[in-house]
Amino acid sequence: MTVFIEKEKCDHVRIKNGTGGDLDQYQFAIVGPYAAVADEDIASNAVGSLHVEEGIQIQTDDLHATQNTFATIGNPVYWDPATKTFSDTITEGYYLVGYLLVAKNSDGVIVFEKERYAKVVPASLVDIQAEVDAAELAIAAITAEAGIPFKATATLTSAAGATEVVLLADAKVPAGKKVYLHSIFASVDGATEWATATKVQVKDSADVVGAEFAVASLTANAALTIADATLADPIAQGAGFTAEKGLEIVADANGTGSNLIVTVFGYIA
Repeated sequence: MTVFIEKEKCDHVRIKNGTGGDLDQYQFAIVGPYAAVADEDIASNAVGSLHVEEGIQIQTDDLHATQNTFATIGNPVYWDPATKTFSDTITEGYYLVGYLLVAKNSDGVIVFEKERYAKVVPASLVDIQAEVDAAELAIAAITAEAGIPFKATATLTSAAGATEVVLLADAKVPAGKKVYLHSIFASVDGATEWATATKVQVKDSADVVGAEFAVASLTANAALTIADATLADPIAQGAGFTAEKGLEIVADANGTGSNLIVTVFGYIA
């Protein structure tokens, strides 16, 4: 069947105002399938011009009384037809009308990019969002319980062995959290065995020691594990290191020997 194009894509359409009330010029409304802005005053049930263009940026302070955080750029913007206000909360019967471009400022104003067509929010979508929110909370709870895994590596030079080398920075350990270690690997990176110093420690920045390797074990190309170390309470008793403190490696004196590379694995919880 042959059809005739009456007009190419238009950003302003003339359509009957079926909202049930009069529209003022520049008033936002859902008219037919459109998320629209009135180009003129349009009486109820009268035909008038509406700006329906997709991608226009709308500035507004007509925000829902309670659903009005609007803090995250890119989040959906919804229209509550009952209160004729914009909401940031997915709710059955609301319309998805755009996406946030500028977060709410101190004057209670937002900017969002408008969609051409308004999409009603079905109950099923709200249920899905609730399930997603519940899953995110569950994941957060599991993470809090299990801790944040980490791996850290540092190199201790024998000649400067008495100077602490940072394995894990304090800044990596959140407030109220501790470091717990379950694995340590130490390798002498060369053919020169360690001498002069007597021990190398893995400790936190508050000088609480967790593990100690005897220098006598740091022979040429030695490869040691946590099983070769003498363990203190932070590891042996599972007590963890000092809250909010990272890890360091250090010897009890400067000495001689090839570099010692230490890698630790653990959790922050």
